Amino acid sequence: MKKIKKIVLLVLALLLICGCSGKFTFETSIKGEKIGIKVNDAQDSEAGETLEFEVMKNRVLNITSSLDKGEMKLDFVNVTIFTNEDGPDDVIANEVVESITISGSETIELELNPDYYIIQFTSIGNSNGSIDIDINKKN
Repeated sequence: MKKIKKIVLLVLALLLICGCSGKFTFETSIKGEKIGIKVNDAQDSEAGETLEFEVMKNRVLNITSSLDKGEMKLDFVNVTIFTNEDGPDDVIANEVVESITISGSETIELELNPDYYIIQFTSIGNSNGSIDIDINKKN
């Protein structure tokens, strides 16, 4: 019963955040070592964050922007994860370890220490497009 209440509250919160328009400002995905951030006409200073992901030893992040307008600030925050057997894990954000600003069709390579992270992102100006992040073996 607790899980159902949590799910209902989460759905209601998401509807409030997106203004009940049926379209989210940000859509994020993590599949293996690929992270995607879709930006749907974000206004200046609108923000969001990804779920947690792991960067292992000898890996680099290749960050590719496909923004047709605006810029996005990406803050890479290391996190501590506490596993719960009875529900979702607790993810505690610690500190921003790296910040970048990306725009247009730019590509940035970033090396982070092995750890767990989330990305907190903020629109600079009105932004639209996508950002793809691939975690690859270091050459």
